[in-house]
Amino acid sequence: MPAIQQTIESAENDHHQLPKPSIFSIVPLELRIMIAEHICPITKYTASDIENLKNMLFASGWELPEWFWRARLDESLLFESKKPREIAFLE
Repeated sequence: MPAIQQTIESAENDHHQLPKPSIFSIVPLELRIMIAEHICPITKYTASDIENLKNMLFASGWELPEWFWRARLDESLLFESKKPREIAFLE
């Protein structure tokens, strides 16, 4: 995926500027999610994977649904309150 890697690298250099419209803006949500899951899988992701995903999302102007992020949330880090999944079902 050289085009995606090039987009990520350009975003690393231009965080202060809004991204220009690109061909990536017409990609359907299902494909966006597949690409994002390839960059940052649900299990065994690294800090570098998260940084790459952040840069890719910034450069492409994409937003991902909340459930995408909830699947990657380590609930063991949230010891002070109810688990986020329990809160979501109460609302």
